[in-house]
Amino acid sequence: MPFKSVINEYYARDISKKVRSAIRNSALNGEHHAGRAPYGYLKDPKDKRKLIVDDEAGPVVQLAFQMCANGHSIYAICKHLFEQRVVVPSALEFQRTGRLGERFDHDQPWDWRYRSIDTILRNPMYLGHMVSGRHTTKSFKNRAIVRVPEEDWIIVEGTHEALVSEEQFEKVQRIVATRERTNVRHGKNMFAGLLKCADCGKNLTYSSSKEMRGGEGGFNCDGYRHSYRSKDGTRCTAHNTPYKPLREAVLVHLNGLLTSCYEETAFIERMEQRGEDTGEDSRKAITKLRQRDSKLKVLTRRVFEQNADGTISDDTFAELYSGYQAEQRDIAAKIDDLEKQLTVQRDEAEQARRFLAKVREYKQFPELTREALLDFVEKIVVYEGTGKRGYRQQEIDIIYQFIGKVPHGTVPLQ
Repeated sequence: MPFKSVINEYYARDISKKVRSAIRNSALNGEHHAGRAPYGYLKDPKDKRKLIVDDEAGPVVQLAFQMCANGHSIYAICKHLFEQRVVVPSALEFQRTGRLGERFDHDQPWDWRYRSIDTILRNPMYLGHMVSGRHTTKSFKNRAIVRVPEEDWIIVEGTHEALVSEEQFEKVQRIVATRERTNVRHGKNMFAGLLKCADCGKNLTYSSSKEMRGGEGGFNCDGYRHSYRSKDGTRCTAHNTPYKPLREAVLVHLNGLLTSCYEETAFIERMEQRGEDTGEDSRKAITKLRQRDSKLKVLTRRVFEQNADGTISDDTFAELYSGYQAEQRDIAAKIDDLEKQLTVQRDEAEQARRFLAKVREYKQFPELTREALLDFVEKIVVYEGTGKRGYRQQEIDIIYQFIGKVPHGTVPLQ
């Protein structure tokens, strides 16, 4: 019996490995192998491993993304779908197949939940990409489902029709990652999730204290509030930042950037100039490394010939050959790093053009809004203030979408 148990366990383990391998190969080929298609899609009747757009649910997905991009909260989306009597995904599945996969209110099958909309807004499959391997089990013995880190997901692009654009999806991801929060005294905090401490990297937390300048409250470093200490044991400082001067400073800088961007040629030239000098140095370094690599190949052939005709001993040959091989590997690694740097620098001009395409939608902002911040700003880095009370000055760095920190991007807060 113990021997049979060992054989049975070996058989089950072997089958598990084969099943996992087959599923992984299917995922790498961009095939859909889950039990159900994601909401908004259907399995293709001609090929169950392909997805096609669901004419009934697809527009609902597009509506949810559009409403979120326009500034509506997830709760507002749920309310709108409830009012329009749009049935939830599990109720739609039940109506079509009679299978009850997940529970829902049969009296109100259009009662949408926050989690359902949040899951839809975070799903990259609506970009037209097949995403697999997001969940797995611990082993063939333990069937408990565990989440897989995002960097280990299997993503195959362009496998089916997209329901949302890349830009809209990215904007929605920024919105759901930095949800706007309401304060009982002063309403919504438009900077929620965007302010970062320059020293410890923590978020800045909103405080509605009227003692701060402007009477609208302000922000403090979350690391300071929770006594966070860095590796060297030092504690971060408060980074007190008043709400009103911050809003006014960001508005002035953003409007100034919009004005300068209308001179498109000059703007792109400035963006390209940022990496021009380092790019030229990188190209020269790559040329020299490739010349050295070619010379090493010649030397390698030569020592082979010298060893073959007995000019050099086997020990000398082995020493020279191993040295040449090590140097060639080092050169290959350096060339790869330099080429990656050049690729990043070439992408900066394209990123600048994407930024300009967004700029064309606006002229000037009479007032700062949450939508404008999410469209243009990636984050705002806040430094500790200097000077005595009444004469205090503070600086911030505005990091923009696509283009990063523009020249002279430091904004003083008086």
